Amino acid sequence: MKAETKQTGASTLHLYGGADLLQRLKDGRIPLQTDWSFLQPYLSFDRWHGGKQQPVSEQEVLDGLKIHYEQLPSNIKGLLSFEDFLQQREKLEPQIRQQIKQQRTSTVQGYTLDRFDKAAFLRLYTSALNNDAWRYQAEDFSGLCIALRSSAAALTARKGYPALLKPVSQGKDHDVKASAHNPLPGAFMDVETSASEGEWRLVLPRSEDVDAGIKLSKGDVTRIYVATAASEELVDAVQKLVGYDLRFRQCSVFQVIPDVAHWKLTAVPLPEAR
Repeated sequence: MKAETKQTGASTLHLYGGADLLQRLKDGRIPLQTDWSFLQPYLSFDRWHGGKQQPVSEQEVLDGLKIHYEQLPSNIKGLLSFEDFLQQREKLEPQIRQQIKQQRTSTVQGYTLDRFDKAAFLRLYTSALNNDAWRYQAEDFSGLCIALRSSAAALTARKGYPALLKPVSQGKDHDVKASAHNPLPGAFMDVETSASEGEWRLVLPRSEDVDAGIKLSKGDVTRIYVATAASEELVDAVQKLVGYDLRFRQCSVFQVIPDVAHWKLTAVPLPEAR
């Protein structure tokens, strides 16, 4: 089962959790996380990576090329755009990389970790059939997965609600400078081997209201999935929630089971509760 997509991104995102996620649905709120330790040791790479050994990033090379370009006489710059100047990159790049390493101190600038203490987040995925998410975030295939509209108010920034929802980038250069585009450096990064997981993250500033979870509106949840190892009590409770709670009457319920012939997961619809 493939998630629907639009040019602007995924239209449906999936949240995995344990059996207690059902109670959160009944309460009308999704719990946020505050433990960023899953990004270690990369968040603290500056503790073990010397500046002179740290690979020179693409952005550093481009910054070096801009410096060379700005040093050109004004009459030459008037005839040569920076884009045209980049054609000389192959000739200048070795010198620029060497200069950058020579100018570095013994340690490289790292992420500002105290920023993470002020942020809460959700880990979301484009697929409801993510094996690792079921194993590690849904209590080893015994929990739940809910499909959320990516346009839901809980995931959308507005005045007084500075939510930031972005896809995760894998295997990219460290970018530790905070900016409007990158307000929490490192928060949307992960290792290259996770590239196939289709992960997105929602990041919010921590507050008493946010720590209580983000509020769901009717129609935000479109599907609920239970895994193959879910208890009969949990499956029954999910079916009753969808059958009798008007907030979730539009939801379909699926059970995720292994396709043992192809070593993958598949989802089958479950009948409505009687």
